[in-house]
Amino acid sequence: MRKKGVLVFLIVMAILLVSSNFSESQSDYVETWVPYRPSSEQVDLEFWMGNQTAYINITITFPTAGYDISSWGEVTKDGYILWANSEIWHWTGMCAQVITPVSHTYELGYLESGNYTFTFKAWGIDIKSIDFTVARAGVIDLAEQHDVAVIDVTTSKAGGVPMPTVSKWHIANVTVTVENQGGFAETFNVTAFANSSAIGEQQVTLNPGENKTLTFIWDTTGFSYGNYTVKAVADTVPGETDTIDNTYIDGVIKVVIPGDVDGNGRVNILDAIKVAGAFGSKQGDGNWNPNADINGDGVVNILDAINLAGHFGETV
Repeated sequence: MRKKGVLVFLIVMAILLVSSNFSESQSDYVETWVPYRPSSEQVDLEFWMGNQTAYINITITFPTAGYDISSWGEVTKDGYILWANSEIWHWTGMCAQVITPVSHTYELGYLESGNYTFTFKAWGIDIKSIDFTVARAGVIDLAEQHDVAVIDVTTSKAGGVPMPTVSKWHIANVTVTVENQGGFAETFNVTAFANSSAIGEQQVTLNPGENKTLTFIWDTTGFSYGNYTVKAVADTVPGETDTIDNTYIDGVIKVVIPGDVDGNGRVNILDAIKVAGAFGSKQGDGNWNPNADINGDGVVNILDAINLAGHFGETV
């Protein structure tokens, strides 16, 4: 434990020595997370059906980048009333002053015909509700349907706080899971996007009921600083009518200056401390911080510290 503490201290000091722009006033800065409940105006809810399953899409628009959702909550059902209770946090420290939308999809499962109400909660308080109707005309024989879907999208920066970041001129992995939910073998293309810019495209062939996970490498060299919504789209196959689940939105990731670990638009001592605290870690470790993996190689090491030091004091 003592050796680790010494190592952390040395890393922080090394970063400080290569920078001439260190401000002593920043060393006294105190940051913390506090519970947060958004207003109903910040929340958009959308109901949709796919492959006989009901879903609610939610988008929360935050006024800055200084917010984090530690838990979206599990869907609870009581008759025709459904709800999910989330845990949302607000960062009291410095953060990028940019409007930040964050999206999520709740799977409600198979619902019988009827009128329903879904309520989104934060810390046990009702935030916003949506009424919707499920009307089932009969059972669809999936063996006679053409239907492909994107069922999951995530990035190697997932879990970064206060929001996931990827350093410009470096990479992040985008992992996409697709599934054949119909009754025929299908060959189709899958494209990963950052906003409207394609990250990459892959072709996949799936038998009925089969799924596959694809990995796309997002090289941010040609991307401007700012927020990007990461999503994946599966091409519509011939004869497919259920196309709403061909698109899956993961959420927002921010392209930042290399070393801007907290995404607040500047590289400073606070970022150096975060890199030092995650030094030597990889995914799965207790001190792992994906934002501190500046070069995207899957481990926080001296290369990341050098990257940060080289941009220390820069702002956007």
